Amino acid sequence: METATPLRLALLAALLLSPVAVQAGEPPAAEPPRFAEPPAADLDAELPWSFSLGTGAGGFVEFVNAFSNGGPVGYTSSRRTARFQLNARADRELNRWFRAGVAWTYNSWTERYASAGVEVGSIDNSVHALMADVTLRYLRTGPLEVYSGLAAGAGRWKQSGAGIGAGQSGVQSGLAFQLRYVGASLGTERLRAFLDLGVGFEGLLVGGLTLRF
Repeated sequence: METATPLRLALLAALLLSPVAVQAGEPPAAEPPRFAEPPAADLDAELPWSFSLGTGAGGFVEFVNAFSNGGPVGYTSSRRTARFQLNARADRELNRWFRAGVAWTYNSWTERYASAGVEVGSIDNSVHALMADVTLRYLRTGPLEVYSGLAAGAGRWKQSGAGIGAGQSGVQSGLAFQLRYVGASLGTERLRAFLDLGVGFEGLLVGGLTLRF
């Protein structure tokens, strides 16, 4: 009995200390996973299409019409009224830096002619342009994008005159283009406001909103 007592005490001590040893040897609790924002390449894959809607000023046809001296004769002053312009573009992402698509522009206005303060005629103008479009993005930092672009296609200019402007009635068709020297968009990945500086049928200055989906 005397030789068994130390053995029993050793077994009892081992049983008492074993939970402490197990608890001390447990690994620390794992931190919950952190959900990082997906990289830009994944966002492009998830939101491949862009649709832009806006307006502009200083379109190529208006510029030519204002400085061509090709209007009717027999008036002393003219003024432009009822001007309206709508620009639309649908693009698809090709990769992180390039996208391509189709651009459409509609522009209309009325040129009114007067002599001695009395209106003597008018010309209603409407322009449609449909173009293939490509955009190069060379700066992309979260909410900000900076880019340039080029579009080319066909345009149709219809004029309908009254009074001394009746002789200007007719339809002209030809090449349509837009060169965007520099543009910038600001906002979220899905919705952005943009402003472009360029030359062509869309205008010298073009602004609007872009939705990605």
